[in-house]
Amino acid sequence: MHLNKVPGALQWPKQRNLISPDVSRSQCTLVLAANGLAHDSCSNINPGDIITRRSGTDWLWSGYTMRIHNFRCLFVFISLLAMSGIAQAQDYDAGIAALQAGEFSKARKELRPLAETGHGEAQYQMGTMFEYARGYAQNDAMAASWYLKAAAKNVAAAQYRLGVLHENGWGVAQNHTRAAYWYKKAAMQEHGFAQHDLAFLYYQGKGLPRDHVQAYMWLKIADLQGNRLMTKHLSLVARGMTTAQINKAQRLAYQWLRGRRL
Repeated sequence: MHLNKVPGALQWPKQRNLISPDVSRSQCTLVLAANGLAHDSCSNINPGDIITRRSGTDWLWSGYTMRIHNFRCLFVFISLLAMSGIAQAQDYDAGIAALQAGEFSKARKELRPLAETGHGEAQYQMGTMFEYARGYAQNDAMAASWYLKAAAKNVAAAQYRLGVLHENGWGVAQNHTRAAYWYKKAAMQEHGFAQHDLAFLYYQGKGLPRDHVQAYMWLKIADLQGNRLMTKHLSLVARGMTTAQINKAQRLAYQWLRGRRL
């Protein structure tokens, strides 16, 4: 059985679910007759979503029309989402500009609503406002709370600041293991200061097993990324290393960067 006998209809191999709810029993009979089906089949048909009547004898497969409808809804949804994203970007940029100008009340007005809706970068900026008393009273615990939200969205700067807070016990319990965890998260995203601080936890054996090769490797990675402040620290770490260890650390650093940039 084929529905291509009905003008505008698409093939559908089943006899059931041919008629939409807005089609009367007499119209059902006409449709089935046009397709060579017994008229009494109407009594066995569940009103469904296969054929629908637009006007006159213009019959369409409603599965197709439903897909068009869903596509239109999806297009509207995507359009609204894009507009929302543009508006969020504009609000965020306005908030950053206000921060840079020292207009902290305006910055708070722009950034906090974004942060509360889950905007990771805005959450990080809220953390900085609490940590550095920009528009809010200084509060490391609140800073840590906002940094944690942003860090969960993989914002490297927030992960780094969480490491700093845990290393020093500012607003959170001092915990070098947690500091190392957050430093490494940020370091893996090529955050230079996180790479530096992670290196010194390895060097000092705080929160991590003492490992001069790893310490040198992370400093070398930061150095190769253009942070020349690391050069003198490389010399410091190298004092307790053999030539073989230094060569190994350098090789690991180049391999790490090459792997990241392939």
